[in-house]
Amino acid sequence: MPIDLSRQTKFLNLLKTYRKIAIGGPSKSGKTKLAENCTDRPIFHTDDWKEMPYADIPILINTELRNKNTFILEGVQVPRCLRGGLDVDCMVWLSGKNLHLTDGQ
Repeated sequence: MPIDLSRQTKFLNLLKTYRKIAIGGPSKSGKTKLAENCTDRPIFHTDDWKEMPYADIPILINTELRNKNTFILEGVQVPRCLRGGLDVDCMVWLSGKNLHLTDGQ
């Protein structure tokens, strides 16, 4: 099925109306690609904190983003950040495709 570019453009324009966006979903669902298409604000990837202790990741991310006026946070850790109190204006969940995952995913 071909991609409807007019619907995609409308969706991206809608996302730009929100200041703080969280994009979550499973591995390989398109989170990073969607975030990169919203280039009007800083993008933070939860993978940037993957070397930190697992339990600390939501706390570290929430502390980093607490005083930001606008951002996109994307990654598989987004639900944990939201449960930890991250304040966002819009949450997007991508269900994704069932693709073969690499050993690190």
